[in-house]
Amino acid sequence: MPQHVAKSQLTRWAAVLFLTVLLSPGCAHTTTVTAWSPAEIELTDVKTIAVLDLSGNDGGSATQILAAGLRSDEHYNVVDRQEIQPVQWTTAHSGRNSLLTLDDLNAAHESNVDAVVTGDVLESSCFDRPIDEQDSADSGDRPPHELLTNGTTVHREARVTIDIRLIDVKTSDVRLARQISRSYSAEVVLGQSGTQTHREVLDDLTRKCVDEFTRLLSPQEHQQKIALAEPSLFDRGYSLVWNGNQFACRGCWEEAIVSWEQAIAKNPDHDAALYNLAIAHAHRQDFARAEQLAIKAVNLRHKPQYEAGLNRIRKQMSDYDVTVQQRCDLGFRD
Repeated sequence: MPQHVAKSQLTRWAAVLFLTVLLSPGCAHTTTVTAWSPAEIELTDVKTIAVLDLSGNDGGSATQILAAGLRSDEHYNVVDRQEIQPVQWTTAHSGRNSLLTLDDLNAAHESNVDAVVTGDVLESSCFDRPIDEQDSADSGDRPPHELLTNGTTVHREARVTIDIRLIDVKTSDVRLARQISRSYSAEVVLGQSGTQTHREVLDDLTRKCVDEFTRLLSPQEHQQKIALAEPSLFDRGYSLVWNGNQFACRGCWEEAIVSWEQAIAKNPDHDAALYNLAIAHAHRQDFARAEQLAIKAVNLRHKPQYEAGLNRIRKQMSDYDVTVQQRCDLGFRD
């Protein structure tokens, strides 16, 4: 075979390989953006909250976690329940549907408490079963946890269910009531480094229940995972958009914005660059600009990703406006 023919074939194969690599889907670029969720209920008249004892199995541990979770929230002043010792949640005769007595409410009111939080731990369970017994119909035959030896691989199941209520001290009205459950299911090796104890698993599930309840009471900042638009290989500005995506994945927003803006300067109709730039502006809470860019991307290329992104930006804008107003009502300056 002549040398120039072999070289030509090699060149063609190299080009095909290069295009195959570039056109392969690979790992989609995703980034993390900041968003806000408003409180579900208006509590502008509630400033000070006391956490009373939760009833039920593990009630003491759940009470401590609930108090710590509310105390970490900057929107409310959480007082130690010992400061209003006369207030008790009585369940001896009427079960979990019991009500605070008038004396209890008066004691809380005299302590300048606006609302009390209490409730019941309805379920708090964690058990292990050896993997080879997973298909056993009789769960009562499983050995006690203490009889399982280190190194045994087990299937661990855990579940926590808490009924939590926030009660207005002045009116005795239940302002918020939620029954929240969280569960855990995984294979673990007993005694292995990093394996949580039963207590640690239950406490973690309880914290997740508390976190959900806290999010209902106050506006919360949170993080969202967002998929970026992938550039088309044959569009002008491909490498600039791809580089911008790489920067955004690492949280380098300034560099990402510069790359996407350069791509748009080179190709004003680059829909992926416009869409990704919209995500960046939404992350910065510049929602008006973000909406403009997302609309332009949708008009250029009608993709489900762009439509969903535009709707998400509009929801982020609405949630942010409500959140700012709630924080203002609660006495915070943004």
